[in-house]
Amino acid sequence: RAMLPRMRVGFLKKRSKPEAQSIASDLAALVRRRGGSIVELADEADPIADARIVPATELGASIDVLVVLGGDGTFLFGASLVADAGVPVFGINLGNLGFMTQYARGEAVTALEDALAGRLSIIERMRLRVTLRENGVTTVRHALNEAVVSQLGQARLLDLKAELDGAVITTYKADGLIVSTPTGSTAYSLAAGGPILA
Repeated sequence: RAMLPRMRVGFLKKRSKPEAQSIASDLAALVRRRGGSIVELADEADPIADARIVPATELGASIDVLVVLGGDGTFLFGASLVADAGVPVFGINLGNLGFMTQYARGEAVTALEDALAGRLSIIERMRLRVTLRENGVTTVRHALNEAVVSQLGQARLLDLKAELDGAVITTYKADGLIVSTPTGSTAYSLAAGGPILA
Protein backbone atom coordinates (compact mmCIF):
# COMPACT_ATOMS: atom_id res chain seq x y z
CA ARG A 1 0.00 0.00 0.00
CA ALA A 2 1.15 3.55 -0.65
CA MET A 3 1.37 5.90 2.29
CA LEU A 4 -1.82 7.77 3.02
CA PRO A 5 -1.58 11.56 2.72
CA ARG A 6 -2.14 11.95 6.48
CA MET A 7 -0.95 8.60 7.86
CA ARG A 8 -1.77 8.16 11.53
CA VAL A 9 0.95 6.12 13.22
CA GLY A 10 0.44 4.64 16.66
CA PHE A 11 3.36 3.85 18.97
CA LEU A 12 3.49 1.22 21.70
CA LYS A 13 6.71 1.16 23.75
CA LYS A 14 7.91 -1.44 26.24
CA ARG A 15 8.27 0.51 29.46
CA SER A 16 11.22 -1.44 30.82
CA LYS A 17 13.33 -0.59 27.75
CA PRO A 18 14.74 2.96 28.05
CA GLU A 19 15.93 2.89 24.42
CA ALA A 20 12.32 2.53 23.26
CA GLN A 21 11.69 6.23 23.97
CA SER A 22 14.65 7.52 21.94
CA ILE A 23 13.95 5.20 19.01
CA ALA A 24 10.27 6.21 19.10
CA SER A 25 11.26 9.90 19.00
CA ASP A 26 13.44 9.29 15.92
CA LEU A 27 10.67 7.35 14.18
CA ALA A 28 8.07 9.96 15.11
CA ALA A 29 10.24 12.67 13.52
CA LEU A 30 10.27 10.62 10.30
CA VAL A 31 6.48 10.28 10.37
CA ARG A 32 6.04 14.03 10.89
CA ARG A 33 8.43 14.83 8.00
CA ARG A 34 6.21 12.65 5.81
CA GLY A 35 3.12 14.59 6.90
CA GLY A 36 1.79 11.95 9.28
CA SER A 37 0.59 12.24 12.86
CA ILE A 38 1.51 10.37 16.05
CA VAL A 39 -0.90 8.58 18.39
CA GLU A 40 -0.16 6.98 21.77
CA LEU A 41 -2.07 5.33 24.59
CA ALA A 42 -3.45 7.40 27.42
CA ASP A 43 -1.51 5.44 30.06
CA GLU A 44 1.88 5.88 28.37
CA ALA A 45 4.34 7.03 31.05
CA ASP A 46 6.45 9.25 28.78
CA PRO A 47 4.51 10.16 25.64
CA ILE A 48 6.16 11.37 22.45
CA ALA A 49 6.00 15.15 22.04
CA ASP A 50 2.88 16.32 20.16
CA ALA A 51 1.34 12.84 20.19
CA ARG A 52 -2.44 12.57 20.20
CA ILE A 53 -3.39 10.58 23.30
CA VAL A 54 -6.22 8.01 23.12
CA PRO A 55 -7.59 5.30 25.41
CA ALA A 56 -6.74 1.67 24.52
CA THR A 57 -10.32 1.03 23.37
CA GLU A 58 -9.99 3.73 20.68
CA LEU A 59 -6.49 2.94 19.43
CA GLY A 60 -7.52 0.71 16.52
CA ALA A 61 -9.94 3.29 15.11
CA SER A 62 -7.40 6.12 15.56
CA ILE A 63 -4.44 4.80 13.55
CA ASP A 64 -3.44 3.34 10.19
CA VAL A 65 -0.42 1.37 11.47
CA LEU A 66 0.94 0.48 14.93
CA VAL A 67 4.70 0.60 15.60
CA VAL A 68 5.66 -1.67 18.50
CA LEU A 69 9.02 -1.16 20.23
CA GLY A 70 9.70 -4.15 22.46
CA GLY A 71 9.63 -7.92 22.29
CA ASP A 72 7.09 -10.46 21.16
CA GLY A 73 5.02 -9.95 24.34
CA THR A 74 4.64 -6.25 23.59
CA PHE A 75 3.81 -7.15 19.98
CA LEU A 76 1.06 -9.53 21.13
CA PHE A 77 -0.38 -6.85 23.41
CA GLY A 78 -0.37 -4.33 20.56
CA ALA A 79 -2.01 -6.82 18.22
CA SER A 80 -4.78 -7.43 20.78
CA LEU A 81 -5.52 -3.69 20.82
CA VAL A 82 -5.78 -3.16 17.04
CA ALA A 83 -6.42 -6.48 15.27
CA ASP A 84 -10.22 -6.17 15.26
CA ALA A 85 -9.82 -2.88 13.36
CA GLY A 86 -7.54 -4.53 10.77
CA VAL A 87 -4.59 -2.30 11.63
CA PRO A 88 -1.17 -3.69 10.60
CA VAL A 89 1.43 -4.01 13.35
CA PHE A 90 5.08 -3.19 12.68
CA GLY A 91 7.59 -4.55 15.21
CA ILE A 92 11.02 -3.25 16.23
CA ASN A 93 12.76 -5.89 18.34
CA LEU A 94 14.06 -4.66 21.69
CA GLY A 95 13.64 -8.09 23.28
CA ASN A 96 15.51 -11.37 22.92
CA LEU A 97 14.05 -13.68 20.27
CA GLY A 98 11.97 -11.33 18.14
CA PHE A 99 9.97 -13.93 16.21
CA MET A 100 7.21 -11.39 15.50
CA THR A 101 9.17 -8.17 16.04
CA GLN A 102 11.36 -8.84 13.05
CA TYR A 103 13.30 -5.57 12.65
CA ALA A 104 16.40 -4.82 14.74
CA ARG A 105 16.77 -1.38 16.32
CA GLY A 106 19.44 -0.45 13.74
CA GLU A 107 16.96 -1.19 10.92
CA ALA A 108 14.09 0.77 12.46
CA VAL A 109 14.27 4.01 10.43
CA THR A 110 14.84 2.33 7.06
CA ALA A 111 12.17 -0.30 7.72
CA LEU A 112 9.61 2.33 8.77
CA GLU A 113 10.40 4.38 5.65
CA ASP A 114 9.69 1.26 3.58
CA ALA A 115 6.47 0.61 5.50
CA LEU A 116 5.21 4.17 5.08
CA ALA A 117 6.03 4.06 1.36
CA GLY A 118 4.08 0.82 0.95
CA ARG A 119 7.18 -1.24 0.09
CA LEU A 120 6.62 -3.86 2.81
CA SER A 121 4.18 -6.71 2.44
CA ILE A 122 1.58 -7.38 5.12
CA ILE A 123 1.59 -10.90 6.53
CA GLU A 124 -1.83 -11.96 7.76
CA ARG A 125 -1.90 -14.28 10.75
CA MET A 126 -4.63 -16.59 11.90
CA ARG A 127 -6.47 -15.74 15.13
CA LEU A 128 -8.71 -17.88 17.30
CA ARG A 129 -12.23 -16.81 18.20
CA VAL A 130 -12.93 -18.13 21.69
CA THR A 131 -16.48 -18.30 23.03
CA LEU A 132 -16.97 -18.88 26.75
CA ARG A 133 -20.46 -19.72 28.00
CA GLU A 134 -20.77 -19.64 31.76
CA ASN A 135 -23.85 -19.22 33.96
CA GLY A 136 -25.93 -17.95 31.03
CA VAL A 137 -23.33 -15.33 30.04
CA THR A 138 -21.49 -15.58 26.70
CA THR A 139 -18.11 -13.88 26.26
CA VAL A 140 -16.22 -13.78 22.95
CA ARG A 141 -12.50 -13.04 22.78
CA HIS A 142 -9.86 -13.32 20.05
CA ALA A 143 -6.33 -14.68 20.41
CA LEU A 144 -3.27 -14.46 18.18
CA ASN A 145 -1.30 -17.04 20.18
CA GLU A 146 -3.48 -19.49 22.04
CA ALA A 147 -6.50 -20.25 24.19
CA VAL A 148 -6.02 -22.19 27.42
CA VAL A 149 -8.79 -24.26 28.99
CA SER A 150 -8.09 -25.07 32.62
CA GLN A 151 -9.63 -24.85 36.03
CA LEU A 152 -8.93 -22.49 38.85
CA GLY A 153 -7.50 -23.78 42.09
CA GLN A 154 -6.43 -27.38 42.60
CA ALA A 155 -5.62 -29.28 39.40
CA ARG A 156 -7.62 -32.45 38.84
CA LEU A 157 -8.35 -34.61 35.84
CA LEU A 158 -10.97 -33.24 33.44
CA ASP A 159 -12.75 -34.79 30.45
CA LEU A 160 -12.28 -32.25 27.64
CA LYS A 161 -14.11 -33.01 24.39
CA ALA A 162 -12.52 -31.35 21.35
CA GLU A 163 -14.56 -30.75 18.20
CA LEU A 164 -13.75 -29.13 14.87
CA ASP A 165 -16.70 -27.74 12.88
CA GLY A 166 -19.05 -30.01 14.84
CA ALA A 167 -17.04 -33.21 14.28
CA VAL A 168 -15.59 -34.80 17.41
CA ILE A 169 -11.79 -35.05 17.33
CA THR A 170 -11.30 -36.81 20.64
CA THR A 171 -11.83 -36.49 24.39
CA TYR A 172 -8.74 -35.60 26.41
CA LYS A 173 -8.27 -36.66 30.02
CA ALA A 174 -6.06 -33.87 31.30
CA ASP A 175 -5.91 -30.95 33.75
CA GLY A 176 -6.06 -28.50 30.84
CA LEU A 177 -5.86 -28.01 27.11
CA ILE A 178 -4.00 -25.47 24.97
CA VAL A 179 -5.39 -24.67 21.52
CA SER A 180 -2.71 -22.83 19.60
CA THR A 181 -2.46 -20.94 16.33
CA PRO A 182 0.60 -21.45 14.11
CA THR A 183 2.00 -18.25 15.67
CA GLY A 184 1.55 -19.55 19.20
CA SER A 185 2.85 -23.03 18.47
CA THR A 186 6.34 -21.58 17.95
CA ALA A 187 6.51 -20.35 21.54
CA TYR A 188 5.59 -23.80 22.86
CA SER A 189 8.07 -25.54 20.57
CA LEU A 190 10.87 -23.20 21.69
CA ALA A 191 9.95 -23.59 25.37
CA ALA A 192 10.26 -27.39 24.96
CA GLY A 193 13.69 -27.02 23.33
CA GLY A 194 12.39 -27.50 19.79
CA PRO A 195 12.74 -25.45 16.59
CA ILE A 196 10.90 -22.40 15.29
CA LEU A 197 7.89 -23.75 13.40
CA ALA A 198 6.98 -22.11 10.09
